[in-house]
Amino acid sequence: MNNAIVATVAGRPITLAQLDARMAAIRRGPLAHRLPDDGSPEALRVRRWVVQMLVAEAVVTHEAAIAGVAVELPADSGQTLASASGEAPARTPALPPTANGADPVADATTRALVRRLFERITADVTVSETEVRAYYDRNPDRYTRAAERRLRHRLYADEDAAQREVMRAAIGADLADDVDGGCSPASELSEGDWVVEDVRRGDVSGPFEDAAFAADLGEVVGPVATEFGWHVIRVEGITHAGTVPYPDVRAEIEADLASAARGKVFDEWLERRKQELAVFDPYWVHPGDPALPDPVHRH
Repeated sequence: MNNAIVATVAGRPITLAQLDARMAAIRRGPLAHRLPDDGSPEALRVRRWVVQMLVAEAVVTHEAAIAGVAVELPADSGQTLASASGEAPARTPALPPTANGADPVADATTRALVRRLFERITADVTVSETEVRAYYDRNPDRYTRAAERRLRHRLYADEDAAQREVMRAAIGADLADDVDGGCSPASELSEGDWVVEDVRRGDVSGPFEDAAFAADLGEVVGPVATEFGWHVIRVEGITHAGTVPYPDVRAEIEADLASAARGKVFDEWLERRKQELAVFDPYWVHPGDPALPDPVHRH
């Protein structure tokens, strides 16, 4: 029974024994607690999805061999490229099982082959300037810049100490100077030091934000009471809310769109090659496979 064939890829069989071995490895892995009990309808659906995974791996190995794609594994693995026959390299006990249940060396090989095939198949995929600009124009909310302040601030344990610091600032004292006597920070996080940071509107709330965003550039405000103590704040930079200019984000958008386009091209290529190379035993076809008639295609 274990020699029963669940699928073939380019005429090479994937057996029930291989499926059982992969399922057993998955059940030993970090996702075991999420798996349904053996014998349940849900478990059968999982097994059918694993068949799909084994088929995809076999298609990748087959296509890599045809294309002459090779990968080098780490020297300490003691392994070489998976063969064109689709057989996985021998297990390396020192490596832990991966989440998908594959032997770590074989899994690393498959992932490397996928990357190399991906590079080849999507090498000519590009996005146009029109597409990039259209995405920017369609998504103004993604490129809205919140108001921001660069703040120098310090936390004190009592209001009198904070008030003295504000008075020192009023006569032109440097906030970076230490205070002789009366300065007692309320939090170990402050360690008695001034903190300089960029704060966007919405990053903080309550009196601290209200005071910081109401102040002008260079203004010192305080003492500002919060649940942590008393704050003295100086505004050292102001960035007003607005829209990030297109030239500032163009490269980022182009990279994101190109990545999505390449992923779509590769997924479509892999699905097409699966349909051309793979033959499933009908029992092991997942109910969600679009190749099945509508009455069977249900979730």
